[in-house]
Amino acid sequence: MLAAQTRLGPYEIVAQLGAGGMGEVYRARDTRLDRDVALKILLSGVASDPARLQRFEQEARAAGALNHPNIVAVYDIGREDGVSYIVSELVEGESLRDLIQRGPVPLRKLLDLAAGAASGLAAAHAAGIVHRDLKPENIMIARDGRAKILDFGLARQITPEVLRSAESTPTQTTPGAILGTVGYMAPEQVRGLAADHRADLFSFGLILYEMLSGRRAFARDTSVETLHAILNEEPPELPAGASPALARVISHCLEKEPGQRFQSAQDLAFALLSLSGSTVGEVAAPAARPVSTVPRILWMAGAAAAAILLFAGGYLLRGRFVRIPLPVFHQVTFRHGSVDRAMFSPDGRSVVYSAAWDMRPARTFVQSIGNPEAHDLDFPDGTDVASVSMKGDLAVLRPHAGSGAGRVLARTSLAAERARDLLTGVTAADWAPDGASLAVVRRSGSKMRLEYPAGAVLFEAPFIFSPRVSPDGAHVAFCRLDGLRSVITVVDRGGKARDLATVAHNGTLSEAGLAWAPGGREIWFTAADLSTSGQIQAVDLNGRRRAIACLPGYVELLDISRDGRVLIEIANVRVGILFGGDDGAQRDLSWLAWSFLNDLSADGKHVLITESGPGTGSEMGVYLRPTDGAPAVRLSAGFGHSLSPDGKWAEVLRFNGNGQSVLVPTGAGEEKPIVVPGLEGKQYGVMHWLPGGRVLLWAGQLRGAKRLYLWNLAGGAPRGFGPAVSNKSLLSPDGRDCLIKDGGNQWALYPLDGGPPRPISALNSQDVLLAWSGDARSVFVTQNVPDRTSFDVTSVNLATGRRSPWKRIQPMEAVGQLENLTLTTGGRAFAYNYQSTLSTLYVIEGWK
Repeated sequence: MLAAQTRLGPYEIVAQLGAGGMGEVYRARDTRLDRDVALKILLSGVASDPARLQRFEQEARAAGALNHPNIVAVYDIGREDGVSYIVSELVEGESLRDLIQRGPVPLRKLLDLAAGAASGLAAAHAAGIVHRDLKPENIMIARDGRAKILDFGLARQITPEVLRSAESTPTQTTPGAILGTVGYMAPEQVRGLAADHRADLFSFGLILYEMLSGRRAFARDTSVETLHAILNEEPPELPAGASPALARVISHCLEKEPGQRFQSAQDLAFALLSLSGSTVGEVAAPAARPVSTVPRILWMAGAAAAAILLFAGGYLLRGRFVRIPLPVFHQVTFRHGSVDRAMFSPDGRSVVYSAAWDMRPARTFVQSIGNPEAHDLDFPDGTDVASVSMKGDLAVLRPHAGSGAGRVLARTSLAAERARDLLTGVTAADWAPDGASLAVVRRSGSKMRLEYPAGAVLFEAPFIFSPRVSPDGAHVAFCRLDGLRSVITVVDRGGKARDLATVAHNGTLSEAGLAWAPGGREIWFTAADLSTSGQIQAVDLNGRRRAIACLPGYVELLDISRDGRVLIEIANVRVGILFGGDDGAQRDLSWLAWSFLNDLSADGKHVLITESGPGTGSEMGVYLRPTDGAPAVRLSAGFGHSLSPDGKWAEVLRFNGNGQSVLVPTGAGEEKPIVVPGLEGKQYGVMHWLPGGRVLLWAGQLRGAKRLYLWNLAGGAPRGFGPAVSNKSLLSPDGRDCLIKDGGNQWALYPLDGGPPRPISALNSQDVLLAWSGDARSVFVTQNVPDRTSFDVTSVNLATGRRSPWKRIQPMEAVGQLENLTLTTGGRAFAYNYQSTLSTLYVIEGWK
C-alpha cells in the first residue's frame, strides 16, 4: 500500500480507494493539470509475471482507445521505480455492487443504468474490444446517475485478422485458460473456450438479473458448484411482479449457446432504451390500475401492413414502348403467428414451412399453393425444416438432448416417415442438387464451420447463416456477420471463398435470407435493415449487384423455385388495446400502429394511449381516446403516464435527460411542469393521484433518500411516506391509505396521515394488484404468467383472507399475447394490451 503524498511520475497519492486481484486503486493528484485522477498500480507480487504485466498494459491500450460517456476514460500509463500504473478518470459515486447490496434496484433506475452501460459496451465491441470480466464491481455510478464501465484488465482486442483466423495472437487467451470472475462467466468461458463479445452479453444478463432480483443468478456454496450451475442450470425465477419484457431481455442474454443470445450489445442497448419508455407504468402506475409492462416490439421495428403489396410495373423504352407485366403475388399463409423457415417442394407446387401459429409451439407444415389449408407433418414440437431435396427428402433440425451447441440434424420425408438422425451440433443445412449430400453449418468452439459435404470444412467464421448450394453443386453461398455488416460470400468445393456483397445492418439484422436464381448465375438476397423498406437484391459471381424489388415492412427472401418463382415472408406486428364495460362486450380501441395502454379513466370513459411504431416517426405521441370508439385526440409528445381523477389532466413523461413530468390538459389549457422542490436527479412521475389535487410521487431522491413522497401540487415541501423500499402499491378509494409491498415482499396498509402500518397477510408476494372492490374491503389481483392469452382475476378479502375467483378476462378470439390489464375501482370497466403477429408467406411470379 502506498502512503499519502507518494509520487509516481507527476501523480501524487492522496488515498487508497480499493484493491482487486490485479492491483490497487488510489485517488491521486495530477500535479501538471491540477485535477484528481484514479491511479491503478499492479500488485508487487505479480509485477514480475510477464503475462499479467502484459494484461495490465493491455488494459490501458484497450480502454485508452475508447471515448464514450459510459466508459471510464484512460489518461496515461507509466512506470516509476519498478511500479507499473495506469491513470484514468476519477468517478465520484458508488459501484453498482454498492447499489445492489441495498436491495433490488427500482425498475426505472435499473433501465437507465443498464441502457447506459450497454451503450458503452456496444462502443467497446464496435472498437473490437471484449471486456470478459463484467460484474457489478466494474460498473461505477457517477453522481450524475450515469453508469460507467471500468477495468478492462481482462479485455482483449479482436482485430479483423483474428476474426478471420483461428490462430491465437499474443493478446488472446489460450483456449483452455479460464479468465473472469466466478459467478459472472459465460458458459464458453467456464469451458475455457475462446470467448467473443457475446460472453460479455451473458455477463451483462447476470448483472441485470441481480439488479432486478437482488440476488445472484448462479450463486452456490462453492466455486465448482457455481460453475456447474452456469453450464447446466437455469437461474431461479425472478420475483413476482417483475417486468415480463425485461425478464425476456434477461433470458435472451442468458442463453447457454452464444448464437441464441443477443448478437450485439447495440441490440441489447436498444432493447433497454425501448423498455425505459414502454415500462413507465411499471415504475409509477396510476390509481386503479396494475403496475405492469407493455413490451416494446424490438425485432420487427420496420414491420408494416402486409396488405400493402403492390409492386410498381411500368414501360421500358426500346425503340418503342413494351409493356412489362406486373408481378403477381400469391398469399400462402393466413394464420396469426410467426414463420421460421420455408422452401418450395421439389415440384414447386407446395411450400414446406415451420411456424408457430396462434400462440402454440412451432410445428412443420406442407401447404399447396392456392389452398389455404395446411397439412401438419406431425413432427415433434420444436422441429424446424432446414431443407427439401429434389427427391423429396427433408433435412430437419430438432432440439439437442445434450448440452452441446446447435441441434440434431435428421433426415425424413414429406410422408413424415420416422426420422433418422445424421449429425449433432448443426445450426443450418441445405441439400445438394443430387439429393445425396448436405452442406451444413456446425459450431466449433467460438467459430462456425461450413462443411460440404458434411465433414469437409470449407470455411470458418464467428457467424454463418443461410447456406445454399448452387444448382450445379459446385459452390455454396452463405451469409456471415462481420461486425455491423452482413456479408454475402460464396465458396467453391476447394475452399476458395469470395465476398460478393456487403449489407450494413446497424446491429439489427442478424442474417440475410438468400437463394440461388435458376441457372446459378446470381444469388438473390434480402438487403435492408429493419428501419427501412425490405429490399431484394441480386449479385452475380463477379460481385455485380442489381435491385430486384423494394417492399414495405420486414421482408425476408426464403427460396426460389426452378421456374423462377420467389418465396418471401412479410411480417406485420400490431400492438392494440381491447376495452370491456358493463355490457360484457369488448371493443378494440387501437389507434395507430402500436397503441400502448397507459391508463383508464376512473369513470371508464377514456383511455390514455402512447403511440409508437411504424409510421409514427421517432417521437412517441400521447393520445386520449373515448372508450365508446370515437376518434383519439393527440395531446402531446412523450410517454403518457396517468390521468387525474377528474380526467382533466394527463401526466406525461418527457425524455429530455431528466425524465421531466408535465401535466397536459385534456381540454383547453396550458401545460404545467411538475417541479418538486428538493428533488435530486430524475423525477419518475405520478404514482397515484389523491383527492384534493395532491399527488403521491415516486421521487428520484430527496436529501439522499429514495422513496415515495407525498406532495401537494399547490406547493410546500414533499413528505416521505411508506417503507424505504417499495415495490408495488394501490391507493384506497378514499385516499386515506395505500396498500404497499415493501422490499421484503410483505404487504401492509400505510395510512397517509403517518400512522403505523397495518400488515396484510391475505396477500402473497405473487399477487399483482389491479383495483379495489366497490366496498373497499377486497382487492382484485392476478398473477404474472409468460405468454398469457387470458387474465384470471381473483377477489381477495383483506380482513378474512378469503380468495374468490372473480372473472376470466380474455378476447373473443385469439389475438396474441396479452399484457397490462387495467381495472377501474369495482371492476366495472377494464382494458388491456394485446400483441398480434401475422407473419405471412407469399409466392411471387414475374420478378426478373
